[in-house]
Amino acid sequence: MGKRRERWQLEKKSFWYGVSCSLAVLLLINAVIFSYAVTQGVTIQLDSEAMARAVQQQVISQAKQELPLIITEAKAEIPRIVEAEMNHQFSGRLEIAGFAFSLPEELMLQLRSKMRTHVENVTAQILDGINTQILAEQFGDNVYTKMKKTMSGEFNMKSFPVYIFGRIPLQLRLQVE
Repeated sequence: MGKRRERWQLEKKSFWYGVSCSLAVLLLINAVIFSYAVTQGVTIQLDSEAMARAVQQQVISQAKQELPLIITEAKAEIPRIVEAEMNHQFSGRLEIAGFAFSLPEELMLQLRSKMRTHVENVTAQILDGINTQILAEQFGDNVYTKMKKTMSGEFNMKSFPVYIFGRIPLQLRLQVE
């Protein structure tokens, strides 16, 4: 029994030595990696294609929802805008070859009414003719192109300081692919 107890004591001692040495080695490795990262910085690779595609899809989705509402609101504003512009355009006088004529009030009212109706109808037809699906896709394509260009030009190999625990500076570099 005494031999067993000695062996257990030896094994227990060896176990704690092993644990202590392993922890010390892991701590040393982490300290070396951390100090290297702090002095050299860390490079983060960004996939500009994936990011640009994700933003493009979000813009297309949003535009497909919003554009019909914008057109509906614009069509609702047409009568007010036309009325405001027509008040400035018609003075009730007509000038032909240097001769000025005053138009009768009834004729002016009919002329304004016909002109207003015609302008409102034509403008509404133009707005109805806008294909919001194609327009949304064009918005998305434009955003995709701008996003790729901006990421490659403005963010590639750009460094940003980040403070770990608010005190330890770490340089992050963005590498755009």
